[in-house]
Amino acid sequence: MNIKLFLNDVKTLSKDFLNKHWITILAVVTLIFSCYMYLYTFSAMLLPFMFVPMWYISAIAFSNHKMHKSINGLFRKDKTKKFTILRVYTNDRNFVERMTDADYLATQSIDSEKGMVNISKDIPSQIPYYVDEEFRYCYHILIDDNNNMYIAGQYENQGVDQIDD
Repeated sequence: MNIKLFLNDVKTLSKDFLNKHWITILAVVTLIFSCYMYLYTFSAMLLPFMFVPMWYISAIAFSNHKMHKSINGLFRKDKTKKFTILRVYTNDRNFVERMTDADYLATQSIDSEKGMVNISKDIPSQIPYYVDEEFRYCYHILIDDNNNMYIAGQYENQGVDQIDD
């Protein structure tokens, strides 16, 4: 069973490698074939056929590689964003209605950290939930660069009694 998984991984990785570097591989094969032909014929007529296609294919491969890197960097920037992550621990079930009040928010137990969040994936699964035995509810709040607040997760600890304010 493990051999099949290993062979499947090797097959997938080799296909990805060939899809990414096929033009560079073509340039190397063209150069090797041209050198092989030159060694057996010693004909100066083959010199242009050796180096012109190789340089042309190499130039295309280099420009495609630069373009591929810049496109990947562009998409990578769009998927991840930097947020301030607040873990707010409270016993109040009406926290969501009152969370915009700064005085009320200051009275809650808050853990803060900076972090990168991939917005194309499930956001709550990227932020770990730590249980605090003193509090019934835990809210994960994301704050972006524009100070907009988003609730990323809401968790309840059943072992703690809630306090209604």
